[in-house]
Amino acid sequence: VDGAEISVTAGDGAPVYLTAMADGTISGVEELNLSTFPVTLSACYPARTTTEIPADQSSSDKLAAADFAMGEVTLKALPANGIVSIPLSRRAAKIDVKFTETPSPVTSVTVASNGDNGPIAVKAYTKGLKAKALVEPGDAAVGQAFITVTTEDGKTYTVNGIPSTHAGYRYTYTARIAAGDLTLSTPEITVLESNNPAADRLVLMTYNVHGCLGMDQVRSTTRISNIVNKMRPAAVGMQELDSVVPRSGNRYYLAELAQETGMIHEYSNSYAGFGGAYGNGLLLSQVPLDVRRYALPGEEPRSFIFAEYPDYCFGTTHFDLTEDAKLESAKIIGEIVQKYDKPFFLTGDMNIEPGSEPYNEMMKYFRTLNDTRLFTFPANAPTSTIDYIMVHDVPGVTVTTDKTEVYPEPAASDHRPVIVTLSIE
Repeated sequence: VDGAEISVTAGDGAPVYLTAMADGTISGVEELNLSTFPVTLSACYPARTTTEIPADQSSSDKLAAADFAMGEVTLKALPANGIVSIPLSRRAAKIDVKFTETPSPVTSVTVASNGDNGPIAVKAYTKGLKAKALVEPGDAAVGQAFITVTTEDGKTYTVNGIPSTHAGYRYTYTARIAAGDLTLSTPEITVLESNNPAADRLVLMTYNVHGCLGMDQVRSTTRISNIVNKMRPAAVGMQELDSVVPRSGNRYYLAELAQETGMIHEYSNSYAGFGGAYGNGLLLSQVPLDVRRYALPGEEPRSFIFAEYPDYCFGTTHFDLTEDAKLESAKIIGEIVQKYDKPFFLTGDMNIEPGSEPYNEMMKYFRTLNDTRLFTFPANAPTSTIDYIMVHDVPGVTVTTDKTEVYPEPAASDHRPVIVTLSIE
């Protein structure tokens, strides 16, 4: 039971309080000194309530103080079905803490948006204090939405978190009641099958990773790579990548992301700054025929990198903030892509919004594939679209957007990643 409080006492010592966690571990201390006996355990749920439930001593009474006289014993709690099983690492024996009272099981799950549709029933698989909620495309309207679960005793628990859903994606949430509150897992996202299975399907992604520095000021490659691994793109364009920079611990982030995702990486150094290198990069699922890099103008030097494959090219860039540099960069890239007789996909943080002069210049050479009504920046509360996946079309080849999504990640970077699934015919 997530949130159960466990009290452990060895001999005449003061009790040590631990908390059972949903992932099967306990929080509080790493190890407990059990060198004296008797060892007694008690537990309560929710934490800090007055009622304590003594442990089942059927296993613990077989233990002897001598077994633990030489050191410490690590405990691991395994919460399931109202019982916290705590194996003792140096013995096969275990102690089961049984609870006489737990919250009522979950019976139903609904989704409500801030539109006029009201509550929307969703498919839910309930088990004890948690439920798997499947949010199908179109279930939640664009805008803020909420998930609510109801338990057998009629109580309801509500939390924010459902993203705007769009064609081609199914979101699976795990809703869990713990310590009187409802928590939601990060959504598992399933890409539904293409409406045209005969076409070649290509999943492409762009992500300004902000040096892997999140909105919470935590640097983490894992949060970024987890999203890539969930979406399984053929190629990812990344911007704002530090390479051996003191401010980010002298780490080569693109290489770490490649290792965590099992993909190939190619780096483009925009300029030597912050004591190291700073620029853009590609994560690729297959070895390309060729990789090329070009410098772009800006008050802060910029770059453009792309990989060539037999049937298409894929690149990424990060435009400067000044209007003149954006316009010049658009023209430079436009001249490059016209040299290729295959679809040329361009991704990146272009610092332009639809309808602006630099955007209109880009549209002379490209067509935008992602839905610009789905905002990408800032990550915690997006209000604008400045991240794009575009294509330079060529005669005889049709590129169709089957699915488009802005992944609902509010903290890993200051941008949200954009994913597009394509059909190429």
